[in-house]
Amino acid sequence: MVHRVPEYGNRYLRVVTLPDQKTILNAFFDRNFKEVTQNEA
Repeated sequence: MVHRVPEYGNRYLRVVTLPDQKTILNAFFDRNFKEVTQNEA
């Protein structure tokens, strides 16, 4: 999962979860994430 965080300058936070999708394994700001618009897909 990737979420934009307005409180941190709209940086993207990547969240890595275990297979149960509830337990967070790791979370970090992803410097290389590029949001894809429908026109680019």
